[in-house]
Amino acid sequence: MLFSLFAVHSVSAADYTPKDIPLNSDEAKARFKADLQWYLKYGHFVISNGPYILSMYSPENLYLKLEKFNGKRTVFNDDPKLPKDGYADVIEYQGVQNEETIILQVAKGEFDVGLFAFGANKYQGLGSDVLANLNLYKSASSSVELSINPYKDPDQDAPIVTVGDNVYFNPFAIRKVRFAMNWLISRNYIIQNIYQGSGAPALSGITRATRPPSTSIPSTRRSTSPPTETRTSPSR
Repeated sequence: MLFSLFAVHSVSAADYTPKDIPLNSDEAKARFKADLQWYLKYGHFVISNGPYILSMYSPENLYLKLEKFNGKRTVFNDDPKLPKDGYADVIEYQGVQNEETIILQVAKGEFDVGLFAFGANKYQGLGSDVLANLNLYKSASSSVELSINPYKDPDQDAPIVTVGDNVYFNPFAIRKVRFAMNWLISRNYIIQNIYQGSGAPALSGITRATRPPSTSIPSTRRSTSPPTETRTSPSR
C-alpha cells in the first residue's frame, strides 16, 4: 500500500501553485495539488491506494472511521484470489478502556466485531445465552518457545564450554539431545493443562493463516478493540 504523509502550512488550494518543486514534471505538480485538495477535504495526508478512506479520527475518543472509496485506484496486485475492493461501506473502530466488558458488548449487539484475542478460559462460565450470540474464530495471537543454547568451544569437537579456567559440559551442543527435546516436552499437555485448551502445537515458526472474514457481517461494521495493545494468550 502506498502512502503520502507530510505536513503543510495553511494555504488556499485555488491560489496554490507548486512553483518550488524541484521537478520538471507536470505529473508531479498535479500530484502535489491533488494531495493538497485531499488535505483541504479530509484534514489529513493519509493517502493510499487502498479501498478505504480515513474519514474521521478522534484519538481522544478512541474512535476511527473508514469509508469505502469507489473512485479509480491503481492496484499493484493482479492475484485473482486477493480481494481488491472493500466489502463494507463503512467501518467504525471504537476503542474501549475496560476489556472485561467487551465480550458482553459484542454479545448484546453493541458492536458487530470484537478485535481482541482471549484464551478459551475467558469464555468459560459465560451463560449459554451469551455464547449463542458469539461467533468465535481461532487466531494465532502469540506463541511460546523454549530457547536452547547450542554453544560449544569452536575449536573443540566435544560439547564443552570454556569460561576462564573452568570447563563446562553443555548437552544442548549435541544435536541429538536438542532433537530429543521434541519428545521430552509434551506440547499437548501444556496446551490442555496450562492454557486450558487455548492453543495448538507448533512444529515450526510458520503460522497457518486464519480463516477469511465472513461476508455475513452488515455493511456498516462497528468494531471494538483495546485502545493500546491487545493482551493475548498463547495460541501454540
